[in-house]
Amino acid sequence: MQDARPGPALLPDPRRVATRTFVLVAVLLAGAWAFTTLYLQDRAAAERQAAATHTALRLQDWVGGRLLVLESCRAMRTEGLLAEESDWRDWVALELGVVEGLQAINWIEPGGEISIVAPASGNEGAQGKSVRNHAQAGPVFARATEERRLAASPPLTLFQGGQGFTTYLPVPSRHGELLGFVNGVFRLDVMAAQALDHVDPHAHHVVVEDDGLTVWDTDPDDPDRSGARRAAVPIADRQWLVTVLPAAPIVPLWWHLWAVGGVALAAGVAALTTHRSAANARRVAEARAERERISRRLVELERLESLGRVAGGIAHDFNNVLAVVIGRASELEARLGDSRPDLDEGVQGILDAGDRGAQLVRSLLAFARRGDDEGGLVDAAAQLRDLSAMLRHLGGRYVRVTVEVDVEEARVGLAPVAFDRLVINLVSNAVHAIPERGRVQVSLVARGSHAVLTVQDDGVGMAEQTRARVFEPFFTTRDEGTGLGLSNVRGLVEDAGGRVELQSEPGAGSRFEIWLPLLPPGEPSSAGRYVG
Repeated sequence: MQDARPGPALLPDPRRVATRTFVLVAVLLAGAWAFTTLYLQDRAAAERQAAATHTALRLQDWVGGRLLVLESCRAMRTEGLLAEESDWRDWVALELGVVEGLQAINWIEPGGEISIVAPASGNEGAQGKSVRNHAQAGPVFARATEERRLAASPPLTLFQGGQGFTTYLPVPSRHGELLGFVNGVFRLDVMAAQALDHVDPHAHHVVVEDDGLTVWDTDPDDPDRSGARRAAVPIADRQWLVTVLPAAPIVPLWWHLWAVGGVALAAGVAALTTHRSAANARRVAEARAERERISRRLVELERLESLGRVAGGIAHDFNNVLAVVIGRASELEARLGDSRPDLDEGVQGILDAGDRGAQLVRSLLAFARRGDDEGGLVDAAAQLRDLSAMLRHLGGRYVRVTVEVDVEEARVGLAPVAFDRLVINLVSNAVHAIPERGRVQVSLVARGSHAVLTVQDDGVGMAEQTRARVFEPFFTTRDEGTGLGLSNVRGLVEDAGGRVELQSEPGAGSRFEIWLPLLPPGEPSSAGRYVG
């Protein structure tokens, strides 16, 4: 009865929505992947820089602590102490017992010959050797001699064997004469074990270089230098460069796989959504077409019903007239008897015409389905269950129609077609009373001696003026309605001996209750007849 809701033509194309959703999800995933990747790279770079700076400070402290031991040796020799070989070795043994990491602390004569090695054990190969003749140590010793300051060698092969570096600390006398050199011999493996023990080999790869020469490399088999962070460290008169590299991929493989998998999943969901949306669109179109077909059929049935009612009314009135005519003609025929044979033919013509009129009345009553021999009987419970699928189609896409039958059997005095017409009229009006989305609930229960059919919607409801006229023939609030739907409903229910109860308020929906007397099992209908 109320205005119909807007049609679904304004809805966006589901496939376009799915495509845009996929693009949005893909962009978001790509953005999240790029942002996280850059964040992890920046954080890892900061950690490597901190590791490089920390490693440089540790190396500086480690070497500097041992250079202090060499400084103390020089100070004592300047004062004339430790001149004897035994005193030198005893003092060095005492110092090396406290400070580890030095292979030896030797005494070198001004000419470059190593005259005292300490400790003696393990350093025999250096005894008596001249550092001036060493390819790498010779230039460093010459520089220390010329400049009279501490000088350190690049990484080299030691006289004692193994890799290390050496320092040459000039020792002047009190009068400024060169007495010799304190020679510190450093082992690179010991230095790495003590000064680089904080480095996690699973996280960082550390390379220490001196003017392009490798001092120490924690992973010499890895030539990759990408992602390097560096820090400089002064060692005597030289400068080492500490480089920290990632030992493992900065961004884990699973993160890349997650991003690719997310995009693939989004594509799959978009494809599935598109497929389902197309299928839903087809179902909606089919449901809409079915609903329109049912609506057209209902309008046609209402027109036929109106015509039938008119025809039935005329037939009954005409039947009364014919009854008088036939009765009077029969009375005239009886009175005349055989006395007036000349009038018998005319009276018989009247009776024949009356019989033809009675036959016409019976045809009209058959069309109007108001014949006296057309009683009705239907199991409303079974009939409503059979109607449930069609009723759901009436709701279309926007309105959900639910059917609940809470009784096994409900025999009422209506023909099946009449019961169908009653239910379809009520549900159709309820659906049209919902402007957008909503729900129509149809239920059938037994209450005492009656079967109660309830049709309730959450539509716009009705004002008091509308409720007062809702059952009037030809009254409607819809442009396309005939106004006969609820009028027919009330006629059918009253002919079956039942009643209609209506509850409705504006904005609160409407509730129709149809009370129909229950017939005992096996008892034929004695209620009214089905009116088409």
